Amino acid sequence: MIFTTFYFSGTGNTKWAVNQLHKIVLAKEHQSAVYSIEENLQNIGELIRKSDIIGFAFPIYAMNIPPIMKQFLQKVSQSISGDSKKPVFVITTIGYADGCGPTEVIKQLKLKNFMLKGYISLKIANNISTPMIKSKPISPDKMKKRLEDAKAKITGMVEILGSGKKKIDFLAYPMVVFRKKMSKMVTNAYKQLTIDNTTCIKCMHCSNQCPSKSIVLNNDQLIILPSCTACMRCFNICPTYSIWHGGRYADPKEFIRYKNPMEALSEFEKNDFH
Repeated sequence: MIFTTFYFSGTGNTKWAVNQLHKIVLAKEHQSAVYSIEENLQNIGELIRKSDIIGFAFPIYAMNIPPIMKQFLQKVSQSISGDSKKPVFVITTIGYADGCGPTEVIKQLKLKNFMLKGYISLKIANNISTPMIKSKPISPDKMKKRLEDAKAKITGMVEILGSGKKKIDFLAYPMVVFRKKMSKMVTNAYKQLTIDNTTCIKCMHCSNQCPSKSIVLNNDQLIILPSCTACMRCFNICPTYSIWHGGRYADPKEFIRYKNPMEALSEFEKNDFH
């Protein structure tokens, strides 16, 4: 069976999960191809047609799909024609709760061309710690347990999908109205992010790493555009901590920047999860 997975990862959780998926699929003697949606993919329709099952993996932002992944799903829908239904699986990574589930993915696609075969949600870590939304770092023991649980869930899903059966984790979804309200938070997230140009060294690291190309230089000052997908990658990777949230400086000693799940593990443990 050929597994083809398209993913978006803001600060590393989903990328880790997809890397595990790739290794597990190969270990089960299936074929696997993994593509970041940040790549300039020109042949999406052909990739899907050659695959037996398609995966979409992404983090949950405010109980919904990140805007950049929604745009990609719509692009996928436009690239497919015909009446044959392609099996789909969904992997979400979360800090607290999903609140979105796989049905929101299917809504973005042409229902007649896709059928949901698999879904799992992996609780790893929240990637935000700011003066407005403070969170404590995950301890090494807790992170190790979460990654072990995640690997077990991925393995179970691959085994079931590989046998041609369904594997769908169900959860209680919040009210649609509440999800829409939360979505506005993501849409307006760029308004909460500002750049302190007195400490910014114009290294362009944030701009170069921005998945939606929403950080641009304007009159020798970096600004954040409304196309921001709210991944918080810029906030977490800025070497001078010049990106503020909610108009306030976030002291890195108090507000720990989140890079990826491996940071919480010891060097010995990292070997188990690479």
